Amino acid sequence: MIRDVDLKALAAHGVSTLLTLMVWPLLKGSDEMPFDYLVHMNDGKLPDMGMTGFKALGLKGYIRFRQLRAALRRALGKGGPAKVGA
Repeated sequence: MIRDVDLKALAAHGVSTLLTLMVWPLLKGSDEMPFDYLVHMNDGKLPDMGMTGFKALGLKGYIRFRQLRAALRRALGKGGPAKVGA
């Protein structure tokens, strides 16, 4: 069973980033959003994506809320990576 994958190394070796994005929910669970993938791949920072002002603050706040909720669910044993055979 694969427990850990270095997505940045795979992307650096030419693996399609679309493929690594598809693997992300299997590694991190269904609560982790694609935005969390972007934060991971960009050294902890959300890319600008052309948003400024209220939209940017709202999106970043929502992402932080989702990250906190996912961390709490993992700590309480109610979330996490996909289970084999599920």
